[in-house]
Amino acid sequence: MTSRRAGFYDAAVRLHGRVRECGAIDVLLNGARSSVSGSLAIHGEHGIGKSALLAYAADRAADFHVLRASGTPSESGLPFAGLDQLLRPALSHLAALPEVQQAALAGALGLAAKRPPTDSSSGSRR
Repeated sequence: MTSRRAGFYDAAVRLHGRVRECGAIDVLLNGARSSVSGSLAIHGEHGIGKSALLAYAADRAADFHVLRASGTPSESGLPFAGLDQLLRPALSHLAALPEVQQAALAGALGLAAKRPPTDSSSGSRR
């Protein structure tokens, strides 16, 4: 079996019995390559291979900028801890976001003073 990327065959073999899940990951990534957004939730009990599926996805997404984070129970009470861990490496791209998203992200990550919420229908401050 050959593929366009070295290592794909090895990843597929390691994920024995996960053809459906790997296919869903491939469809999602191929859509992203065509500017089609999507999402996929991977959940389940400890030891069923969630991390292996994520490693497969990262391997198949080598042409993307892949961001990773891992949560721990001790961080569960910290607001935006996972978001902070995930996006810290990409903060140099913050200016590329629209102003509203820049402000929201900067506020969530403690990079800017929090602003009062706006009335979404008029844009005025409360």
